[in-house]
Amino acid sequence: MRILITSGGTEEPIDGVRYITNFSTGRTGAVIADYLAACGVETVLVHGRHAVLPETDMERYSFTTFTDLDRIQPLMPSSIVRQSVISRWIIYRQKPEKLSGRRIKAKSVPQVH
Repeated sequence: MRILITSGGTEEPIDGVRYITNFSTGRTGAVIADYLAACGVETVLVHGRHAVLPETDMERYSFTTFTDLDRIQPLMPSSIVRQSVISRWIIYRQKPEKLSGRRIKAKSVPQVH
C-alpha cells in the first residue's frame, strides 16, 4: 500500500512583498509519515516549504502556493491518489486577480471591521 500525506501550510502572495499563510508547522504530518514508514508502508509526503520534515527517507514533494500543488499532482503516480490520502491542508484558494509588483499602500486597502 502507498499512502500520501500532506503537511505544512501554503503561502499565497497578495502583493510584491506580502503573502497570506497559516501557522501549520507540518509536525503532525512528519510524525505520521515516520510512523507509517517504520511500519513498512510506502509513504509519500507533500509538504509546505517551511514544514517540519520526517526523519525517515521517503518520496517528498515540496510546495509553497496552491499553484505549486496543481503542478505537483501530475508528477505523482496516479495509483497513489486512488489509494490512501491523509490530509490536513488548509489552502487559501482566493487569489488576487492581479498582483502588484510593489507594496500596496495602507490607505488603498479596504478596512475590515
